Amino acid sequence: MRVFLFAFLIALQLSVYSQTKKQLLQIANKAYLLQDYYSAINLYQNYLEAYPSEIEVKYKLSKSYIELNDFGKAIPHLLDIYKTDRDKKFQETSFLLANAYKQTANYRYAKRYFRRALIEHRRRKESYEYKKINQEIKSCDFAQTNYKPIKTKELTNLGSSINSTNADFAFTLIDNNTAIFASTDTFGTANGTIAYSKLFWANKINEQWSRGGLVQLPKSYADHNVVNPFYDDENRQLYFSDCDTMLRCMIKKGDIVGQSLTNIITLNNKINLPFTNNTQPTIAITDSAKYLIFSSDRTGGFGGMDIWYSKISESGYEEPINIGENINSPDHEISPFYKNNTLYFSSNWHLGFGGFDIFKS
Repeated sequence: MRVFLFAFLIALQLSVYSQTKKQLLQIANKAYLLQDYYSAINLYQNYLEAYPSEIEVKYKLSKSYIELNDFGKAIPHLLDIYKTDRDKKFQETSFLLANAYKQTANYRYAKRYFRRALIEHRRRKESYEYKKINQEIKSCDFAQTNYKPIKTKELTNLGSSINSTNADFAFTLIDNNTAIFASTDTFGTANGTIAYSKLFWANKINEQWSRGGLVQLPKSYADHNVVNPFYDDENRQLYFSDCDTMLRCMIKKGDIVGQSLTNIITLNNKINLPFTNNTQPTIAITDSAKYLIFSSDRTGGFGGMDIWYSKISESGYEEPINIGENINSPDHEISPFYKNNTLYFSSNWHLGFGGFDIFKS
C-alpha cells in the first residue's frame, strides 16, 4: 500500500486549529485519498470537534476506521449517519454498520442492519449485492451458533523484536532459525515520506525471534511493494509478489544469496496474465506432481480473487486451472497454503465469523 504521511505537513503549520475550515478539510481529504488513514482520522476528528454536524466528514472518518480494521470506533459514527440519512445519500451506511457489528461479534445487531441493507436490493435478486447480504445473514446465524471466545493462551505473539507499529505479515521459514517476512516501513523519497511493504529477515537465537535487516533487492524495486514471500526449499528459491502502488501484483522468484535476493525472474504470462492481479504464491507437492498455487482476479473465475493452480513441468508453468466452485465463490478467496494433503485459504464469503476467515479443504 502506498501511504503518504502527513505529520511533516502539519508540523509546518502553526496549529491545526489555526487553519481555516476549508484548509483543514482539504488536508484531511488529501490524506484520505492517498490512503493515509491514520493522519485522516486525526484530522477529521479535529475538524468534527469544531464542526460536529457534517455527515460527509463523519462518513469518511468511519471509512478510515474501517480501512484500519478498527470497527468498534466506526460504529458510533455510522449510527449517527444512519439515524440522520437512512441510506439516502450514503447508501452503504447500513451495510457498513452491519459489517462493523459482525466484525465485533455483535451478530444480533449485524443481522438487523444487514436486513435493512437488503431493502435497497430486494428487486435485484440476481445481483451480487443481494446474494452477498443474504450470505452475510446466513453467516451471522452460523456465527451465533458456533462462536466461542478465542483462547489466547494458544497463541504466542512473537513480540516487539519482530512486530512493529506497522503491518507485519507473511512469515516464511528458510530454515529452523531463519525466516523472511513482509513489513510496511517508511522510506524517504523525492515525493515525501512514503511507506512501502518490503521483505525483512528474521533470526532465531536462543528460541527468540528478532528482526534483521532488509532483504536486499535491485534498486529498480525501490518504489515497489514486495510482499507475500514463500520459500521453495526443494529448489532453494523465494517466490514473492511484486506490486505497484495501485496494488496490481505479479509473481516472481529469485535466489537467496547472502542477505540479497538475486537472479529474479518474472513468471511467464500464463501465470502473470496481463491486466490481472496475480499474487500470494505457494507451492504444493503431491505424490504425482508439483504445483504453483496462487490467487488471481483473472476472467474465468467465480468472482473477485479466486485460487488457481498451475502444474510445474520440465517445460515450465502450465496453463493455470481454477480450483473450482467448492473453494471459490462470488467474493474473494486468498492466501492459499498447502501442507499434508490439505489446502488452507481465506475467504470472505463462506460461512464464518467476520471478514476473512481461515478455511481448509
